[in-house]
Amino acid sequence: MARYALALTEALVAGHGDLVERVLISPDLPAPDGIETLSDSGVLTTTRDWPETGGCYHAMAPFDPDTRLADLWPAVVTARRMQLVVTVYDLIPDALPDVYLADPGRRRRYRARRELVRCADHVVTISQRTALDVEQHLGINQRKVTVIGTACGAEFVPPTSLAGAADAARAAVGGLGPAWVLYNGAVEPRKNTETLVRAYAELPAAVRDRWQLVIVCALRPLERNHFEVMARQLGIEGAWCSPAMSMTRRWWP
Repeated sequence: MARYALALTEALVAGHGDLVERVLISPDLPAPDGIETLSDSGVLTTTRDWPETGGCYHAMAPFDPDTRLADLWPAVVTARRMQLVVTVYDLIPDALPDVYLADPGRRRRYRARRELVRCADHVVTISQRTALDVEQHLGINQRKVTVIGTACGAEFVPPTSLAGAADAARAAVGGLGPAWVLYNGAVEPRKNTETLVRAYAELPAAVRDRWQLVIVCALRPLERNHFEVMARQLGIEGAWCSPAMSMTRRWWP
């Protein structure tokens, strides 16, 4: 989501710079990397106040649980009589509340952010499925919802050399073999990652010997240990690459 937010913001500034007054980033988070284009444009600010009235304020991560509501929806937005637009990526906690909203504190924070979305003048979603969920779970009329979809950033291009790309991957990831099957996502109940590992263990040994299973995601130490123990119990610890811990710096414009 952070990469998507950055790429969309850069595209808006590049293609419609006359409409972008400011790009607000949180002063409470570490300075993000890779935003030189926005820095050079002069639109970046960490100040939640500017003098003009009217316009539109676009909150690109209204459900971020680690950001205060006062930061997601600054008082200046109301004072300036700005239109509030929010981007909703999914409403999975509404679909699986027993999994994602069991903790009372997390449930309160999520419900507060649901109200923020309900108060928005317009909602942007990345899929028609999410647009329907916004209507079903939040009661928002589809006239207030626009589906814009997603696209690949310019950096996602086929390599000039598959062999060179494979060598670079092996140099970056310890234990990577000659050929692999890649899963790139998150370790969450809805992702069925454990089922993937068990299914891999059911494959013929000749297939596992040829194709290594590689799981790339952010893992806490206990989660990593869980999958390592699981691999040993299934007898596939030599046929897979231990999940890589990759914690990236978050940035929400």
